[in-house]
Amino acid sequence: MKNTKDYLKEFENYLYKKEKHPNTIEKYLHDVGFFLDFIQEEKRERTQNVPEKGSDLEKGREPKKGRSERKRGQPKAPGEFDREQVFRYKEHLIQNYKPASVNSMLVALNSYLEFSGNRDFRVQLCRIQKQIFREEEKELSMEEYQKLVRQAEKKGNLRMSCILQTIGSTGIRIGELPYITVEALKKKLVYIQFKGKCRCVILPNSLVVLLEQYCEKNHIREGSIFVTKGGNPVDRRNIWSDMKRLCRETGVSESKGFPHNLRHLFACCYYEKEKDIIRLADYLGHSNVETTRRYTMVSNMEACRGQLELGMLVGQWVAKEAVQENVTGRGSES
Repeated sequence: MKNTKDYLKEFENYLYKKEKHPNTIEKYLHDVGFFLDFIQEEKRERTQNVPEKGSDLEKGREPKKGRSERKRGQPKAPGEFDREQVFRYKEHLIQNYKPASVNSMLVALNSYLEFSGNRDFRVQLCRIQKQIFREEEKELSMEEYQKLVRQAEKKGNLRMSCILQTIGSTGIRIGELPYITVEALKKKLVYIQFKGKCRCVILPNSLVVLLEQYCEKNHIREGSIFVTKGGNPVDRRNIWSDMKRLCRETGVSESKGFPHNLRHLFACCYYEKEKDIIRLADYLGHSNVETTRRYTMVSNMEACRGQLELGMLVGQWVAKEAVQENVTGRGSES
């Protein structure tokens, strides 16, 4: 009889054949493992119930199933779960996790349901109203970014300093760092194959000069620039932990210390300068401009509040000072 590990191994092979990125596979396996554990826990709770006297279960026989009892909600393949259990799992997630996390876990679940032959069991994601302002406690500012870079240099960690500036200058994902090579510097172009897409990233002249100096100092003649002493690509977990450490040392909130925030910062700076969301989508490698819209949000709630002062109140008693204060605040955010 198959156990959870068997199901996950088959699912892992399925994802590899689908050419999913290793990080995506790792995430899906973790989330689906959580789902299968939920199913097993429900089964254990059911077996603890004492069967009624005279029932088939008490006599050690399987209950008889008529044709009418084999409903559409029964599984076709791996997993041994039904539609109602899937719905209960979704409800469990909704009660215990934030909507964005719920949707992330449901995407993995839907992929597993399709793999297991239970396509009809797939569930809809939670609808989340789009937020029109960014959360300041999570968003990395330019000033904070500069603090992290300078602190890395101060500690002599030039590789980390260059990694921060490379992501900040190009908006690439942390998983795309291995594509930043010596050969790419010569062309000032990077061709990236990531998440099933192939795209071209232009390297700014200033970044090329910085990385050429870094390569010269560290005797890097070919291949990926950001590697360990053994020649392997730098581990994303180490980059993550280094950012957290730099945040603690500079007084920047650790909630802002993750590599993807550098991609956000690049996008925000580009949009504020150029106001060209179509080109920004190209630079970020987004197939859908709707994905890019998150980077066009106003920086904070107060700026949004200032934008809503449209002169619609005409009463003489209106506190003009408050209105003017909001307008002034809005101007300082633009």
